[in-house]
Amino acid sequence: MDRRRGLHAGALVIAAALSLSACATTPGTTAPPSETASPDARAWVQFDDFPLEPRDQPAAAWTGSELLVLGGSTGPPCPPNAYCIAGDPVADGAALDPETGTWRAIADAPMGLPSPTAVTVGDLVYVTSTLIADEQTLLSYDPAADTWATVDAPLEVGHLLVADGDDLLLVSASDEYGGVPDLVLDGATGEWTELPADPIGDAFNRMLTPTTHGLVLTAHDLVDNPGADGPSLTLAALFDRETQTWTRLPDTEQIADWPWAVNGDRLIAPSLGGADGGEIGNWGRVYPNGGVITLPDGAWEPLPNLPTGNHQPGLADAVGTHLSVASGYLYDDDARTWEPLPPVDDIPDVVRTTAWMGDRLLAFGGTAWNSREGERLRSVWMLTP
Repeated sequence: MDRRRGLHAGALVIAAALSLSACATTPGTTAPPSETASPDARAWVQFDDFPLEPRDQPAAAWTGSELLVLGGSTGPPCPPNAYCIAGDPVADGAALDPETGTWRAIADAPMGLPSPTAVTVGDLVYVTSTLIADEQTLLSYDPAADTWATVDAPLEVGHLLVADGDDLLLVSASDEYGGVPDLVLDGATGEWTELPADPIGDAFNRMLTPTTHGLVLTAHDLVDNPGADGPSLTLAALFDRETQTWTRLPDTEQIADWPWAVNGDRLIAPSLGGADGGEIGNWGRVYPNGGVITLPDGAWEPLPNLPTGNHQPGLADAVGTHLSVASGYLYDDDARTWEPLPPVDDIPDVVRTTAWMGDRLLAFGGTAWNSREGERLRSVWMLTP
């Protein structure tokens, strides 16, 4: 069946904006990391600064041995709580070795990459970036050969990149406008196929999350005014790769969703807080943003042992496997515990991008707004929980 899917305007951005800044340093000549705090399990270790030109919103991809930072925009920084169109896209990038804290330059992409996204599939890193309102290009980067290639793909605006083992998924963000299918690039054959129609039906905020049980679709029912007649709850379905069939899972009691952390049989949306619908159209209680889905039956439960108080040490949220960062807390799903992370440094009001490198957490970039123009930061830090 060929069920067409479209784009929800609010679903294009799936991660916090990345911001890196640098002065004139030479890639590949950085020094090993140095301790900047007492050597304990929660000490941040500082690496040499990012070596390329200042930029916002690059893509970050972990290859298993290096963190790649690709593209982005070098226009003026975007002020807090503002919406900015990425300008002055760049094609360059660099790779960080977390074992030594050193950077190396990589080959330029064949085009500028404004606000790109990237995922690692096998030995390749796939990258996409919206160039104009109705066009997207899919690229692949080979870290071993340091080469780029353009991928012949039925890519459309609204497709999200998801790695599924040796396969690449192109996931439609929404059915709002119709016309965009979910696609699979078979890593063995190089052929594209469409996934069968899912049992949820028309929906928005769609995401496919790979697990050992299959692909889990999470989405919200597509209605005229979501939330007006009650909370727009996260819906779920499970796709069996072998039988190519779907199973509808029980509805959740949460109102936010992806990105999801996958820890064994558990899908975790470690998003704190919730909503009750407000004074007009109140829902009668607070519905949580986050929660846990346990496979294969899809039973839902709220996040365990929620922390109290507001803790914001200037770190963007990032999901891993059993470890995730949310609202400045480190959530350990194995232990079911939340621990406040220490601040990276004493610079106030900076939100740094975070990225997981296995079980190591990298924090980098950000803009210090101690002036009207803002000053992009060059610093790069790592913490090993």
